[in-house]
Amino acid sequence: MKLYIQTWKLKDLIEHCNTCKTCIDNKWVPARPINYQYRTILERLVESWNVFTGKSDSFNWTEGQ
Repeated sequence: MKLYIQTWKLKDLIEHCNTCKTCIDNKWVPARPINYQYRTILERLVESWNVFTGKSDSFNWTEGQ
């Protein structure tokens, strides 16, 4: 079984946040990429393990996205 894990590069994430916005409570904020909904539990565990071991970083999206 091949896992497809899309880990964002910082440059790509900055570009996405500057071009894709959504209006929440009359305030424009960067839109969260939708691909997080289509991950299997195994893919999410692998990404979580990378954060836990320091290979990746995590952050919280604004406005509770």
